[in-house]
Amino acid sequence: TRGDVDLTGLPSGPTDIVVQGIDGKVMQRSALTPVNGRATLDLNPYRSGIYIITVASAGDRKVLRVIKE
Repeated sequence: TRGDVDLTGLPSGPTDIVVQGIDGKVMQRSALTPVNGRATLDLNPYRSGIYIITVASAGDRKVLRVIKE
């Protein structure tokens, strides 16, 4: 990706997002409420590299690896 990451298939209700660098350093923590199961995460403030995004909601947790160009 070059900046924005579209998250889809999210359950309705509060969702916690954690963005970490490949070294495990937490870059961002945020809470959001998806609209129609979708949300957009802005990675524009971060340098190029590999990031790990953890999405947690209603007892479900997904871990995504994203390469920012």
